[in-house]
Amino acid sequence: MFASLTQYIGKWALSASYAHAFNTPGNPACLSLNNVNAGVACVSPGPIVQVGQYQANAFGDAASQYAIGARYYFNDWASWYVVATELTQGPGAHYCLGASGHGYQVCSRDAQNDTIGGATLKAATTGMTFNF
Repeated sequence: MFASLTQYIGKWALSASYAHAFNTPGNPACLSLNNVNAGVACVSPGPIVQVGQYQANAFGDAASQYAIGARYYFNDWASWYVVATELTQGPGAHYCLGASGHGYQVCSRDAQNDTIGGATLKAATTGMTFNF
């Protein structure tokens, strides 16, 4: 589910958006245990795949993303923008920010590049657009 609003004020465009991914059955991922995220410890971690890893479908994998942004139009073909976002995830969710090609990917990974479920990711980006 996705919803967004944009308000134009002179040369400015102010935007806000909300996206939500609902729980899904059958999440095939193996997750590394993350006791640090938001101070929540897994008391009952679910089925162990291997030491330190757990089957993701034992946990809720819903996620919500909130974003706000502003764009300033210099003229018809050039603009500057700034966007901030926060992605909150259920313990079994493992989504990334920027995976659609906007900037670089920010994912919830540990030092061994294993996926950590339930991470809260935040990012801000700025840039310019030039229409040809």
